[in-house]
Amino acid sequence: MKKIKLTLFSKLLILSIIIIGVFLIISNYNKKKIQNNYDKCLKNNDTSFSTIDIDNELTNFLKKYHTSVFYEDIKTKKTFKYNEEESYYSASVIKIADVLLLYKNVEENKISLNDHLSNLNSINLNKSKNINSANIDSLTYKDVLKYLIENSDNRAHLLLVDNMGFDNVANFQKSLGLNYYIKDNNYYASIDIHDAEIYLKELYKLLNNKKYGKDLYTYFTNDNYNYLTFKDKKITAVHKYGYYNTVFHDMGITYDKNPYYVAILTNEGQNNYEKILPDIANKIYDYHQKYYLLKKEYCQNKKD
Repeated sequence: MKKIKLTLFSKLLILSIIIIGVFLIISNYNKKKIQNNYDKCLKNNDTSFSTIDIDNELTNFLKKYHTSVFYEDIKTKKTFKYNEEESYYSASVIKIADVLLLYKNVEENKISLNDHLSNLNSINLNKSKNINSANIDSLTYKDVLKYLIENSDNRAHLLLVDNMGFDNVANFQKSLGLNYYIKDNNYYASIDIHDAEIYLKELYKLLNNKKYGKDLYTYFTNDNYNYLTFKDKKITAVHKYGYYNTVFHDMGITYDKNPYYVAILTNEGQNNYEKILPDIANKIYDYHQKYYLLKKEYCQNKKD
């Protein structure tokens, strides 16, 4: 077999191609590494950059309302809290605890969602739009759960507490580390930002449960006083509102591209809450967007 003789030019050409190939491989690797580091930076909870300006802007805005606010970006754990010390009458947001305990009992095989309720002593049919003498005997836990979340039915709340056991519900709430829980035969309690945070994080775990999450997501994304959804931006939110006398609350998880927890507790129930709640919710959404702009700028600088 004849040996092929390479000219000096051919040798240099081959060597150049090899060098260029190696350079491109290294360059591509470095680009991917830089991009991966940038992506990781966006997701981590690095707080080396300052958010003091947007924190102060939101704080000053909230001062005009009687409110307490909790915000946390789920991905990066960035948190903002306002007026943490104040507590409010819980109203219907306490019903989240009913949901949490109900599914805990289902997981532990103590009950099935298709079981019929046995204790009907607390029911006052005249005060319920959903539960009446025609359907009372056929009610299942799943039926009552849906009325509880979608319609915020107070009779559904009483039924669930009675059927799960008042003391069991109270002890469960205490076990979550809440500052306030039901006691002294009072089916409602107080709530503060600390407790709202616990409720939302426990609910988020449940929503991510493969067995139950889909149904619960459907129930909690109802439009019943849902001020955390932004339909014009095609952003949904799971939520639970509470309204009684002077209090009006809305709390949940807003499913932006980067989802976040939000709780708005207020004593604005006798004021123009239909303007106040969306006003606060919009400001928190703006805060969330500004936070991510700062985060991207910081990560881009690290990338460069």
